[in-house]
Amino acid sequence: MEALKRAVIRVAATPDGRLQELPFLQRSLLLPLLSFASSLFRLSLALRRRLYRFGLLPRHRLPVPVISVGNLTWGGNGKTPMVEFIARICVEAGIPPLILTRGYASGDEAKMLERHLSGTSARIGVGANRTAVAASIFERHGYMKFENTLYSKKLSNPHEFGSASENGKVGVAILDDGMQVSDGQLKVIKSKMHTVDACHAIGPLLVDRLDFGDHHSIQLNDIEMIKERLGKLKDRFNTEVVAVVTEKDYDRDALILREIHNFDVLVLCSSFQIMPSYGQGEDTFRRKLKELIISKFGG
Repeated sequence: MEALKRAVIRVAATPDGRLQELPFLQRSLLLPLLSFASSLFRLSLALRRRLYRFGLLPRHRLPVPVISVGNLTWGGNGKTPMVEFIARICVEAGIPPLILTRGYASGDEAKMLERHLSGTSARIGVGANRTAVAASIFERHGYMKFENTLYSKKLSNPHEFGSASENGKVGVAILDDGMQVSDGQLKVIKSKMHTVDACHAIGPLLVDRLDFGDHHSIQLNDIEMIKERLGKLKDRFNTEVVAVVTEKDYDRDALILREIHNFDVLVLCSSFQIMPSYGQGEDTFRRKLKELIISKFGG
């Protein structure tokens, strides 16, 4: 089953122009099946949108502005770092954010957000029914009811209204719909590492990888496979081996860190950063985000 998951992830991550590079069985069997499933999914989304449009499915409106962070492809595209980035902007503006996450698997993303945003005014709500979770938190802590002009001033001059955030009321909701490298990108990284001064400038002699699905819960057989792979690398190169796991792996499966304690283990943390382009950068994003929040109050 895990091999099938890895095959599906590989097909989904392959650009259309490189589909011919896939193994024959994946191209001839898996690709048509996934294409058919995608068509059914698009059809179901179109039907769902129509049901909402005609009022046949209920809509729930929150009393605060809502920022939804999603993606056009599969998981592992940086949604959770983006959520944290937006939450920090709101915190700095004196608008306490409520992050609503479904809490997949053992809640790895929620744990990561709680650790990163510890000590701030941000609140984390976990649950599949995010409307109910939000309602519960609003009932316990309340929500901000700023007039348009006051809200605008608060976003522009957060320090002037800093005390308003101390009451713990929620001012904005952020929906978290969380770093994986594609095969093409991995080849480029390997090539660079092997050609830079015979790797002495960087250090690693070989980059190897094991792919698991997003939110995969590490099992004992996975641990054995990881230990076997690390042992072979150590014997082959007669040097110390470093295992790198994602921060979500760290939060979800602490067992993996205990079981491979004979090897050095590094936890890869990711953060969101906006690279300036055409004269626009992080300051532009912050300003536009604040303007959008204000507009939701009719300002």
